[in-house]
Amino acid sequence: MSRLRAFVGSPLAIRLSVLLSLSLEAAELVPAQQIPEGWVSGVYPLAAQVSLVLETPSGMVTFDGSTVVLTPTGQPGTVLLQLPSFVYGSFLVQAGPGHVLFGHTGSLDAIWYLPLQGSPPTQPLAFVTLNYDAVLLTPTSALVSARTGGWGAADNDLLVLDLLTGNTQLVVRVPGASGPLAIAPNGDVYYATGYAGIPMPPGTTTVLRFRRLQLDLALQTPRVLGLAHAETVVSGLDSAGDLAFDDDGDLLFVDWFNSRIGEISDAVGSSPWLAAPLADYALAAVFPTTVQFVPGNGGGVFEPFQPANGSLLVHETDYTAISRARRLRAAPADLSATGGSPIPSGPFVLTTVNGPNLGLGIVAFAFDATPGTFTLQIPGFEQPLAWSHALVATPMLATIAFDASGAAALALVNPGFAPANAVTAQVAFVSAAGVLGATAPINLLLGP
Repeated sequence: MSRLRAFVGSPLAIRLSVLLSLSLEAAELVPAQQIPEGWVSGVYPLAAQVSLVLETPSGMVTFDGSTVVLTPTGQPGTVLLQLPSFVYGSFLVQAGPGHVLFGHTGSLDAIWYLPLQGSPPTQPLAFVTLNYDAVLLTPTSALVSARTGGWGAADNDLLVLDLLTGNTQLVVRVPGASGPLAIAPNGDVYYATGYAGIPMPPGTTTVLRFRRLQLDLALQTPRVLGLAHAETVVSGLDSAGDLAFDDDGDLLFVDWFNSRIGEISDAVGSSPWLAAPLADYALAAVFPTTVQFVPGNGGGVFEPFQPANGSLLVHETDYTAISRARRLRAAPADLSATGGSPIPSGPFVLTTVNGPNLGLGIVAFAFDATPGTFTLQIPGFEQPLAWSHALVATPMLATIAFDASGAAALALVNPGFAPANAVTAQVAFVSAAGVLGATAPINLLLGP
């Protein structure tokens, strides 16, 4: 194969690191895209009155101002709660496999513990003034953010709510307005708070972290934690209306001030940093209000161009006539070869589509058909590569350039093999914005 002989073979990690770093330097000369690459989304319309939406294993749960409804896929909805008059929905969160926790404010500030099957409760679980958000803390307790001192209070409270008794215990009190909550995979509590006034100046929102061990000790003492017990994750944000962790330690948030979905990368690590927005609604007719990360069962992580796995559910609304849920997933690039199977002697082409606009990549090729992939981390990039075991040792490598549609092609020549020879090909690439990705490996037969 004349073109294949022109490839340069070397240890994989070193070679990929060098080539992709050079590609990144070249790609940085190209302006970043206005619409994030490497993602795909679908929109699901909701009734115009819906203000809260939650995906559960039992189906979609929504609230429209007076009614909480569970709608299993392909089935009619079931009313979980019917209120006598309009209220403002604060939150809907999963509270174990069989319940959701629903909070509201307005004429009545209450929290309900709703079974997904069986009769609705006749009374709220608890009455919590100006409740704002909640997360499940343990199988039998939730952490609730609320401005229990009323609108004029300078502080916001975090309360532990017992899901069996409805009792609450104050565990954190910090200055600022009510803010959203999220719990990291290691149990640490993340809380965003900002300026306690109207209008809120930009740059006054801070994301705090309370270590789980410290929180648990405060509950046992009992003791109320404050700012002195918190760690600052990121400060200077314009707003954070809702929080959600993805599956690789990034914290996603609704920046309602700028109408976008922001991201704090490596929020669980020692050096969190503010990444580019995941979705920008600045020119859209709707606004994002809540985010929910729905884990998947596969091996990919929630990063652009990765194998599709978990998804982000975003509630969008114009606050009048439009309410809908948007699901965002990673969209991997695709690699294919011309010539059928086996590929006859002569020219054939490896083509990559759905890749990065004007990005740069590396084609790896080896006479090996070992199945399966492993995770390869390239220094300087947040995204991992799901890389083929067949391409571990000394694959032949060549660089390629992607066009403005995210496509790239490499023309090769098969000199002919009898019997047919099994090979594996895969493409790694970097986008103009410095995002790393790879196609799935493909197996080919080179025939006579």
